[in-house]
Amino acid sequence: MFSSRFAKLVSQNSGAWKAGLAVVVAGTTFKFVYFNFSRGLMVDCMEQRHLRATEHLKGAREFGYQMEREREEKLPPLTAE
Repeated sequence: MFSSRFAKLVSQNSGAWKAGLAVVVAGTTFKFVYFNFSRGLMVDCMEQRHLRATEHLKGAREFGYQMEREREEKLPPLTAE
């Protein structure tokens, strides 16, 4: 009884069902495209930040090594005592 009543409602409102399905498909497609696009932007941005941070770290380490060498050169030699 329920299935035949439901089948009649579906057949009577086929236009509404098609419109609803079109909205769901369009929304899903938009969401998929938007999130892939925004993910690509975020990945590119994070990659650039990582490269800049790596360069900065390399420079900071080199600076640290230079300061260490300068400190060691300025130290007086150790005595025998």
